Amino acid sequence: MRCHYFTNLKASEIWNLNVCTKWFDIINCKIGDRSNYSLQFPLLLKNDEGKNGGHYSYLFGYSIKDYQQKINSFAHGEYNNFYFKNKLRLRNCIENRMDIYERSWISLELDDTNDLSKERNGIVENSIFVKRKYFKTERSQLAKFFIKRYLYLLKVCYRIFLKLKIV
Repeated sequence: MRCHYFTNLKASEIWNLNVCTKWFDIINCKIGDRSNYSLQFPLLLKNDEGKNGGHYSYLFGYSIKDYQQKINSFAHGEYNNFYFKNKLRLRNCIENRMDIYERSWISLELDDTNDLSKERNGIVENSIFVKRKYFKTERSQLAKFFIKRYLYLLKVCYRIFLKLKIV
């Protein structure tokens, strides 16, 4: 399972190959290609009917500053620029359930059946992690119009800067 922004926003991208192990078990392994995990780690991987963990590294709610910090420290440096860290763009992605890296193959769906409120997988009932729930915020039509235009211009500038190799 993979969640983005909130515990009840589930991503369409399947995250079914997780490895949690001691460093000495993987020190000499190439761990970048998840499709080979079952061959590389036959003793470490167990498929318990999809109950093998998940990805929860972008659960910052509406805290734009935390997403910007995450992008700053992310291994993919191509995202560490003014376009992907733009506050309004990030807020728009969260509000409209879009991937912040604009990957077209990832869609986010509201899933209130994903109940993490009980103690499960080391997550306790009273944690801040569990209390973050997605809710839709409404904007006026005029605000939506100007936000769309602003984001369009931001994307155009970003593409121009990429061509000029400024970013």
